[in-house]
Amino acid sequence: MNNRHHLKLAEAKAGDEVELDGGFACCKSGVTKLYLAPDGLFFYCDNGRHYLNGTSDDGIHCIGIYPVAKQPGQRAANPTLSGSVHTHLGLAVDAEPSRASHYS
Repeated sequence: MNNRHHLKLAEAKAGDEVELDGGFACCKSGVTKLYLAPDGLFFYCDNGRHYLNGTSDDGIHCIGIYPVAKQPGQRAANPTLSGSVHTHLGLAVDAEPSRASHYS
């Protein structure tokens, strides 16, 4: 058992970087960014969008997702869905790869 604390749903914001563990069948482990859509916060996965509200069994903690500490002086980005390319786990993807949504 690791001693890291899962991301708290109430503390997650668009632009935050988070680390995914290896427990998601739809994407690899690693660091990715959170985005905001009308349906809520999400990160990009192999199926399109993976919404955070599908990762919380208790309504508080996002299972398999850990916050990434910001470096001193680092500002959070303001990600939008209007850009043409975003980076997702090292892969360039279209900002709107599909209308598909994926909930755990």
